[in-house]
Amino acid sequence: MARPPSFSADDIATRAMAHFWRYGFHGASISSLTDATGLNRKALYENYNGKEGIFAASLRTYIDRVVTPAFAQVEEDGADLSHIDRFFTAQIESGVKTGLPGCFIANTMTESAPHVALFREIVNGHLARLRAGFSNALQNEASRRNRKDIDIGALAEFLTVSAQGLWTYSRTLSDPESLWTYKDNLMDMINTRLTS
Repeated sequence: MARPPSFSADDIATRAMAHFWRYGFHGASISSLTDATGLNRKALYENYNGKEGIFAASLRTYIDRVVTPAFAQVEEDGADLSHIDRFFTAQIESGVKTGLPGCFIANTMTESAPHVALFREIVNGHLARLRAGFSNALQNEASRRNRKDIDIGALAEFLTVSAQGLWTYSRTLSDPESLWTYKDNLMDMINTRLTS
């Protein structure tokens, strides 16, 4: 089926993002992508250089539509520990609403980023941004508590790894209660580290 004239590049990337988020890079076939996006095979290759190209466009759309609003809490100038808590809370709530599909970036990290340099570059950029956001909020919190002895980088890395593990783990669940418990324990651990 040819692309309908009313479909913009943004529409197509959004449709492809939803499809890849559900099925992953390997689970989505060219045929299923043409059905999901409305592009025919020729247009898919002409506009995106094939499956890898449209997957990369989908990841960038996910970053624009999902990641950037989520990260805003920890990236703002006055962010502190409460903003980190709100970040995790909002992500769990969003995951519950959408059926716990995991984070598209975290899914990619475990499925295809180890094998495709372009995907790995996008994932690494995402992780660097998340670490920087956590560092920002942790540095503000440490300054507020007058703690100059805290290894902010190590704590930010710990939170980044925890976040990606949490979103990956969430894909195996039907009940989100353990996610809330983990989040509460994680925040308690960080608070204790900043206090002791």
